[in-house]
Formats: sequence, C-alpha cells, structure tokens
Amino acid sequence: MNITLIIPIYNEVQAINSIIDRVIKFLNDRSNFDCILVNDGSIDGTEKFLSKLHHNKIQVLHKKNGGYGSAIKFASKYVKSNFFAIIDADGTYPLEKFDEMCLNLENYNMVVGSRTSSNSSIPIIKKIPKFFIKLFSSYVTMKEIPDFNSGMRIFRTSTFRKFLYFLPDGFSLTTTMTIILSSFNYNIKYVEIDYFDRVGDSKIRPFKDTINFFVTVAKLGIYFKPFRIYGPLIIFFFGVGALFLIYRFLVGEGFLVLTILNFMIAMFLLVFCFISSSISQLIFMQIDKDKDD
Repeated sequence: MNITLIIPIYNEVQAINSIIDRVIKFLNDRSNFDCILVNDGSIDGTEKFLSKLHHNKIQVLHKKNGGYGSAIKFASKYVKSNFFAIIDADGTYPLEKFDEMCLNLENYNMVVGSRTSSNSSIPIIKKIPKFFIKLFSSYVTMKEIPDFNSGMRIFRTSTFRKFLYFLPDGFSLTTTMTIILSSFNYNIKYVEIDYFDRVGDSKIRPFKDTINFFVTVAKLGIYFKPFRIYGPLIIFFFGVGALFLIYRFLVGEGFLVLTILNFMIAMFLLVFCFISSSISQLIFMQIDKDKDD
C-alpha cells in the first residue's frame, strides 16, 4: 500500500540536515513510501537547503508562510496515494514507528502516534494543559482520546479531503481532525510511540496555543455535539429556576423574576441546541452517509 509522507517545514535550519538524512534512509528502506517536503515560507536558510535537495522519492514544495495546517492542506492536494502520513521536521518523532502504524491500515480512517510511552519527553509545563485538554476532548466526543494533537499520524486521503473546509491553518489542524473523526465515529487507531526532545526552538506558544486548543475543541463541540457543550448550562439554569420555584411554593413569594429568567435561559439554550444539532445534521448528513468503511 503506497503512502505519501508530508513534512511541513518552517525555519528548521538547525534540524533540517538530521531529519532529511533520517527521511532518506527511511524511504530507501521502504518501497511503498514517498515524501513531500513543504517549505512554509522559511527565512532562516532552510529554503536554500531544500532547493538543492534532489531525490527520486522526495518532492519539494514552496509556499508563502501560512501556518502548520496550511502547509499540510497545501501538500495534500498533491497526494496521489490512498493514504498519507504527517510528521514534524524537528526530530521529535520516531519515523520507524510508521511500520507498526501501517498494520491493517485499510481498516482505519486515521492512525495516530500516541505520545503516551514512558520514554516520551514532554515537559511538565506542557503535560498539565494537555491533560485537561485531553479530558475536555474526551468529554465532548464521548471517546477516549489518548493524544489529541500528535503530529505523527496517517490519514485516509479521501476522509481528510472531505473535511478540508473545517481545517484551520494553524497547529490545531490535528486536534480538529481528531475531534471531527471521533465525533462521527470514524475508525481511529492509537499506537503508542516515544517522543524525543526537539532540535531547535519550538514554534508552540504555550499560553496562547493552549487557549486556542480549548477554543477549537469547544467550537467543534458546538458544531458536532452541541448538547455536550450546552447541556451542563441547561441543567444549571433549569436547576436554579426549580430551586427558586420551590422556594416560592414553600414561602409563597420572592424571586419571581429570577425564576422566570432562569427557566427562559434554560429553554433558550435548549432550543438553540436543537437548532444547532439539526443544522449540523443537515450539513454533514451526506458526509456521514459517504463515510469510508
């Protein structure tokens, strides 16, 4: 089964020699893999190195800087195989694990390299927010998600292209695909992998990107699972209204406006959930019907 490996690259001059050597060795040892390197507007000398690279199984694409997600989406248009893989260019992921990830690949729409190994060197400052985002993602999708934003994974090409419209240009592309495919009950496999210290400086902005991840999951939850997002609020306002109503029943007066207001808010959110759910079903009905086996 042929697989195209996409590697988005932006200002990785410190790591580029090492990763290219590893990629070439990987490709030479496997007849079913080819590779697309995407230079996402690098300005540190990476682009000069890539321009001089020539290998019969490597295609180099250049584009204006648009972000991690935009690079993957751009390269996916050039994919001719039924499946394509992605990996970061910073040397953090074990390329050799693709062999295990490819086992029974035809049974899955996405295979994720899950950074849950005891050898994974994820800093504690990143583990804490990742833990809570993982819990939130699992709650919204009602699926166990070991790693919501791993940068090492394999996609069924046709499945990926169905959701291009919803995929962001930034780092949250992988999170978005995880939430979407989990929400639609697509077949996903998680394979435990190691995760190494990166070469060069990280492009992740811990505080800002953590907030963006939470916002992304919440927004997708509104699209696909509105009751998982608004359900607790509906229960809260309905419960508060019920308590005020019981108080009025027992005492005979008080909190009339607050009682009505809480019930109205609960009803408004409930109606909004039904409308949102109906719109989502109408929009994605065809996608759901065409879901790959």
